[in-house]
Amino acid sequence: MEEANPGTTCYLKVGADNKFEALYITLKQQVNMVRSAMHISSLDGGHLKNGLYGTYQVLCISTYDGENELCILGFALVPSENSLSYDELLEHFLKHTEAEEWMKAKGSIIITDRGTAITSSINRLISQRLPDSFF
Repeated sequence: MEEANPGTTCYLKVGADNKFEALYITLKQQVNMVRSAMHISSLDGGHLKNGLYGTYQVLCISTYDGENELCILGFALVPSENSLSYDELLEHFLKHTEAEEWMKAKGSIIITDRGTAITSSINRLISQRLPDSFF
């Protein structure tokens, strides 16, 4: 994926037993494409169920582009929707994009379902870095 999409970053997290734990992906070209719209973004998660591999969660950072189309900026495949998973997704996203700089310049609005895991991650990571954000 990183080879086919320059600037995209993937982080595969494996446990001590060398088994899959989580996958974090930031889509750099998508982020660059919607830079002007990034002052409003959404952060949420949903279930994936598979009889062979069990249940996982998909966590997603998204926004709308200039044509009002949904644009996925980054996502993660994790075993549970908890604050650690959201922390790691947000850290990966902020580390591999210039999002923090242009969110500071424009201010930002983060839309969530106000779940406790999302709220605690935003309080811990985003609010400290971006005091002018609203969620």
